[in-house]
Amino acid sequence: MSALDKRMFYLMLSPAQGQEFASEIGFSTPSEDVQEAETLDVISRWALITATGLLEEILISADWVSELQDEDENISDEVKEAFHKTMTSFGVALVNKLLDSGKVILTMEGEVDDE
Repeated sequence: MSALDKRMFYLMLSPAQGQEFASEIGFSTPSEDVQEAETLDVISRWALITATGLLEEILISADWVSELQDEDENISDEVKEAFHKTMTSFGVALVNKLLDSGKVILTMEGEVDDE
């Protein structure tokens, strides 16, 4: 795995905070132009994952994992919500990594209207 792959994974965790995550893990902060281009790339990837229905599946899966925490009454609602967001972000970043590596190929289901 390359450093670029790792950086993209951190960027994909959050369109809004990805640059901060990458910086916190030790990547240098690029110029504002590069940051803007990376952020737009991340947003377009999130949009693709959303448009294909993958985000919905990721959210459902995050719900299922979060149900494990629902059984623990000692965990606050804020912690549960943060965990759900973390699981969702991880799911999106992982799907993107699998797509980038060519290990997963994205196809659209349903009929295409040729109008």
